[in-house]
Amino acid sequence: MRMRMTRQETGSICQGIIELLVFYIDFLTILGYNIPNIVRKEKTMPRQGLTKEAVVKAAALLVEEYGYENLTLHKLAAKLDIKPASLYTHIKGIEELYSSLSHLALSQLRDEMLDAAAQKKQGEVLRAIAFSYYSYAKKKS
Repeated sequence: MRMRMTRQETGSICQGIIELLVFYIDFLTILGYNIPNIVRKEKTMPRQGLTKEAVVKAAALLVEEYGYENLTLHKLAAKLDIKPASLYTHIKGIEELYSSLSHLALSQLRDEMLDAAAQKKQGEVLRAIAFSYYSYAKKKS
C-alpha cells in the first residue's frame, strides 16, 4: 500500500532544497560574488507606488527580454520611467538587484515544486519535484 505525502511533508522536502540553494547563494556572497558596490546608509523616501518588489519584477521582465548579462540599472530605470539615481531608494546597487532576482526565482521555483508534489504518492514526489525543476529551468532559459 502506497501512502500519499501530505502537502506539509512535500513542503518540508521542497523547503530543504530551497534552503540548500539559499545557502549556496549566501556562500557565493561570502566568497565575493555578490558584494554590493554602493552602500547607502541614509534612507530616502521611495516614490509613491514604487516598491522594491515592483523594481525586482521589472528587472525580471528585462532579464527575460534582453538576458541576464544585459541587465543594467539604466535600462531598468528607463523601463520604470524614473531616473537611475532613484533606484537607489529601493536597492543598494546592481549586486543587490541580482540577489533579489535570485530570491524571486527561488521563490517561484519553490511554489512550482510544491504544486507539482501536492497529493502525489510517496514514491512519485521526488520525480514530480525533479520534473518541475526541469520544466522551470527550461521555461526560464
